[in-house]
Amino acid sequence: MPELPEVETVAKGLRRKLIGRSLEKVEVTLDKMVDGDTAEFASRLRGARITDVTRHGKVLFIHTPEFLIGVHLRMTGTFTFAAPDQPRPKHTHLCFLFQDAEFQLRYRDVRQFGWFRLINPRDLDSWMDRKGLGPDALEIRKQEFLDRLAGRRGRIKPLLLNQAFMAGLGNIYVDETLFRAGLHPLQTAETISRPKAKELFRAMKEVLCEAVECGGSSISDFEDAEGSLGYFQTRHKVYGRKNKPCPVCGRLVERTVVGGRSTFFCPSCQPLRTKKAVKGSSA
Repeated sequence: MPELPEVETVAKGLRRKLIGRSLEKVEVTLDKMVDGDTAEFASRLRGARITDVTRHGKVLFIHTPEFLIGVHLRMTGTFTFAAPDQPRPKHTHLCFLFQDAEFQLRYRDVRQFGWFRLINPRDLDSWMDRKGLGPDALEIRKQEFLDRLAGRRGRIKPLLLNQAFMAGLGNIYVDETLFRAGLHPLQTAETISRPKAKELFRAMKEVLCEAVECGGSSISDFEDAEGSLGYFQTRHKVYGRKNKPCPVCGRLVERTVVGGRSTFFCPSCQPLRTKKAVKGSSA
C-alpha cells in the first residue's frame, strides 16, 4: 500500500499538471470505486476547475472551488497521465478528461480497494474524524507527538501504524523509523522515556523527509503519475532485509510478525527494553 511519501509524490505530480485545468468530464467504468452516487459524482465534476492537490496521511484531496475529491489509493491504485488515443489498460476504472489538454488522467486499480468521494470543504474536519484520521505524520509538531504518546500503552509498532494515532505511516516507514530511533518493534509505549520519544520523533521526520525527496519506495508496482519510480528502497536499513547485515553493526537483520505485519529489525541496534529508562537518559 502506498504510504505517506508515495502519496505525497503522487500529489506533487498531480499538482504540477492539474492546477488551473478544467474538467470536461469524468468516465467511471466501475461504480464501486465511487463512495456515493456515481452519476452525481460525474455530473458535479463536469466543468470543475482544479485549484490544488493536497494530502493528509494516505488520503489525496483534489480541490475545486466548490468541493474536494477525496481519493484513497489503498493497495494497488495508481494515477497515470496518458494521451487520449493511447489504449486504456485493463483495470482502468476512472478517466478524467480535461478541457484544452493533450492528456487524460487515468485511475487504475487491479484489486479495486481504492475509493473516490466528493467532500464539502466545510465538512473536511468532521469527515476526517469519522474516518478516524489523526494528525498528519509529516505535519505533526514535536510537542503534540510527545503529548499523544504520553500515557499510551501497548507495542510501539502497532501504535505508529494506527491511523487514528497519527496518519500516514505504514509498514515500511515504521520499521525504518524504529531502526533509526533504536527502538524494538515490540517495545511498549509506556516504557519509552521522554528523551527516547524525542529521538523517535526526530527519526520519523528524518525518514519521511528523505523518502519524499526520493519519490517514495518502489518495491512492488509503485510509480508516480508520470511513470517515474521512487528510489528510497535503496536506502532501506532493515525493511525487506532479512538475513542481510545491519549497516550499522553488521549483525543479521531479523524478521518477525507484529500485529499481523511482517516486521524487520536489528536485534543489536534495537534491543527490547522491559523497563522505562531513567529520566534524562538517552536510552
